[in-house]
Amino acid sequence: MNGAAVIKAYFLLVIALVATVCLSLALVLAYGSKDLSSGILWFIALFLVVFALFGTATVVWLLTRYSAKLAIADGDGSMEWKVTPPEKQKRRLNDEVRELCKILDFGADHQADLRAAYIVAEDLAMRRIQNECGSPLMRKVSIGNADFDAVLIDKDVVICIAVTFLVRPEIPREKINRFLREAAAAKNALSDIREGSRVRLLLLLVTQLDRSEESRLRASITEHFKSTPVDVDIRWMDFQGLQKLYSE
Repeated sequence: MNGAAVIKAYFLLVIALVATVCLSLALVLAYGSKDLSSGILWFIALFLVVFALFGTATVVWLLTRYSAKLAIADGDGSMEWKVTPPEKQKRRLNDEVRELCKILDFGADHQADLRAAYIVAEDLAMRRIQNECGSPLMRKVSIGNADFDAVLIDKDVVICIAVTFLVRPEIPREKINRFLREAAAAKNALSDIREGSRVRLLLLLVTQLDRSEESRLRASITEHFKSTPVDVDIRWMDFQGLQKLYSE
């Protein structure tokens, strides 16, 4: 159901409810007024007025709220989303691979294998999110000076998606700071090009950890996201589980 249909459905539902209640009480007043005391009659009349005003205010609130969201989304057709240039994509991938080599104490001869594993992990994570959301993702998008692995638009919310591949139960603080800086930069950029939109950072952590290591990482990582410039969601994905789901 699209946004306009949702507004229409809410509008008709509230109007029908208000009309039904008011008609019912009006019938009570018309046919039962002789058997009711003046106090009860005044109470029913007051309730009719208050309920009608409440219903009208609810309709106005719904129209205002959803019309604003639709107005934000309607402007997407004229927006030009920027794709991250190949050079920047390559540089970011190589930075991630070098970091993995350093963590695992691997030499340069392992970089090709790790690069291939990282690309597969990122792609499978994106497939999983797209299947769950039921909406297409824009891959490798730049918003202002911030680069993201993908972006998902949900009415007035812009979900900026970042993927990282973890082989140890730790995530460097500088990487977390980078994610938050980019989310803040995207928020500032969107305030100009998509006014009224909200930004959410979706962090996809693809791991190759056992249960005890993942539990330890889960317990420690929340400390890093207590104060953030945007709302942050963290999704945990097991690399082997993703491979079984999509390729085996």
